[in-house]
Amino acid sequence: MSTQELLAEIDAAVAFLVGQPGLLDVVLAEHVADAGGMCAACPGPQSGRRRWPCTVRLIAARAVRVRAAAHDRADRPTSAEPENAS
Repeated sequence: MSTQELLAEIDAAVAFLVGQPGLLDVVLAEHVADAGGMCAACPGPQSGRRRWPCTVRLIAARAVRVRAAAHDRADRPTSAEPENAS
């Protein structure tokens, strides 16, 4: 898989997480570090655990930034709306 294809897949996963109400919060709550610094939710090779932050947590963190940016844009007045309505 090329870097461009990988980035497209990550972007699709981020968009999915942002678009599903509540899912992002569930992913963030489940993909946390355990006492050994491994992901509590991700199984690893041969029943071990994946190192934290796992890929899912990294994608979720990116989705948080995307969601926050979208909310910031939504809160800004558009050119049709006056900033100071007097």
